[in-house]
Amino acid sequence: MASEPKRQNAGPKVPVALPKTAAVDTSQTTTQMVPQEAALHAAVGSRVRVSTAAPNQSTIEGTIYVADPTTNLLVLNDSPAQNNAITASSLTAPTGSYRIIPVSQITTFQLQALPQPQPQAVPEPQPAQNSLDTQALQNRLNREVAKLQSMQSKQGPKGTSPADQALFDSLSRTMPTQWHGNAMIVSDTYIIEKPYSPANIRLMSGASGDLDRMRKVLDMERNKIILKMGKNVIDSRLGDGVTGRGGLKKGG
Repeated sequence: MASEPKRQNAGPKVPVALPKTAAVDTSQTTTQMVPQEAALHAAVGSRVRVSTAAPNQSTIEGTIYVADPTTNLLVLNDSPAQNNAITASSLTAPTGSYRIIPVSQITTFQLQALPQPQPQAVPEPQPAQNSLDTQALQNRLNREVAKLQSMQSKQGPKGTSPADQALFDSLSRTMPTQWHGNAMIVSDTYIIEKPYSPANIRLMSGASGDLDRMRKVLDMERNKIILKMGKNVIDSRLGDGVTGRGGLKKGG
């Protein structure tokens, strides 16, 4: 008695003709008896030839799309060929016509082709890491160092007053000028020594130049700086005076 329920749960068995391989004698057809539901579910996506019993006796060839054990229905796509593989997890139905067959009417089915392998997901190409151009980095570093050195070379020696530094900067905007100790060298021709007045200009050894013209240029630049700095002092004092008057008014 205990064996009867097990026989019913296993379901009816049908002969299944498996596809031939190189290891099988091609002169014989391999047929095995397997549970019908298990055979149909395992064959989803396979190309099969199904025979049905009377009264609708027929032979249908197609690709298994659904083998539903709840409704006992088999759905075949009877298109000649499938462009897309059908699997148990397929989300989109392939094109073509479909045949719905009650499993109870199936007498035999023959596997003609196993399911097509699912295409492997192609990993997205990773962006190539940019290789460092060490030569370009070195060139950039050299330029930055040269820029800093140039800026430092334009700074006067320790103790240089703001007026003297402003005079050097003014001359260097129109002529090549560099510091040499406490002296300014202009165009590798003139030496201007402290206190950097027109009377302190002389020619470098072996150089020739127009001293009178250079003295006029220096005098003009010094006067511009004196006027600018004097104006800044006056503006600053005027500003302090306005603030002071405002403070007194507020206090009163």
